Amino acid sequence: MNSGINGVNSDIELSKRIKNAAELFEVKVLDHLIIVPKGSYFSFSDNHII
Repeated sequence: MNSGINGVNSDIELSKRIKNAAELFEVKVLDHLIIVPKGSYFSFSDNHII
């Protein structure tokens, strides 16, 4: 469910930094989720950001 929630620039930058750091240890980051109290979420993977 992605009901109007967007990743902000700081979230996008953090996700990219974590993904790059994880690659040093041969760990693959599959997704980064932002979840809000009402059950909606934003998936960076679903939105082709990560």
